[in-house]
Amino acid sequence: MSHIGIVILHWRDYEQTFQLLQKLLKWSQINFTLFLVQNETEEDAFEELNPVNMCKLFSKENTGFGGGNNIGIRASLEKELDFTLLLNTDAYIEEKELQKMILYLEKNADVFSTGPKLIEYAGGSAKTYVGGKNIAAFSNTRIEAKEKADLKEEASQEVFYTIGAIMLLNNQHFAKVGLFDTSYFFSGEAADLCYRASKMGLKNKTISNAIGEHFTEDSAARQTLYKYYSLRNRFLFIRKHNLVRSFAFKWWKVLIKELVHSIIYFDTKQIRTNLICMYDVLLRTEGNQNHKFKRFLQNQ
Repeated sequence: MSHIGIVILHWRDYEQTFQLLQKLLKWSQINFTLFLVQNETEEDAFEELNPVNMCKLFSKENTGFGGGNNIGIRASLEKELDFTLLLNTDAYIEEKELQKMILYLEKNADVFSTGPKLIEYAGGSAKTYVGGKNIAAFSNTRIEAKEKADLKEEASQEVFYTIGAIMLLNNQHFAKVGLFDTSYFFSGEAADLCYRASKMGLKNKTISNAIGEHFTEDSAARQTLYKYYSLRNRFLFIRKHNLVRSFAFKWWKVLIKELVHSIIYFDTKQIRTNLICMYDVLLRTEGNQNHKFKRFLQNQ
């Protein structure tokens, strides 16, 4: 039986993380080690939880999605585990559904990442996604399940990237693919990782008969901070992968259009967000820029 690492990246929301850990610790069919990465802290927020299959890891600095998950992935690799599951604290997959993804990786050594059909709940509605498209070419990169209606129940679908909320990775390939690029900090790093794997002949697959769930909330941060990273990191991606000639003009048009729109409607938050993004794109600023949106985060 494969032994997997499950990486949970905790940041601020104790109750959400605690509830997820409680669910996972009831699992009995999968052989796993739980790596709880506590981001931007040196204090253990979960002192009451000490099962034998849990390792607690800490990062004093906020290392973002990529950097935080890298801490857990490294621990999984050091223990020579077979696969690593990245699981957001606002996402969940049943044990029997994850078993389908594990079985697929066990049978397909040329696959780097797998993801489930992901039911995403937001604003009182739900959509089902089956992976992502090229972030350099598309604004809306999530592939809705209805776009892949011809999939058979037992089929797998090759995608540009698997969605980072629930992502099962084959540990044997990290030596050549590498870990997450922390320059992104948030948004785009999963697409970058999967793209690097595909350039080495590896595959990224959505397992169509496995189901996962992701619960998102609209917030000021999502409309400002997250929007900033989504736009800025498109430019990072196209520079890194030598796609400037093909896609830079497209994203400059998007950024300028967003700025003009925010000015017309005198949306001061969006004006500021777009100006910060434009400035940072010109300066090729990378990594954590949360401090530029501090007042929005304080309201969360």
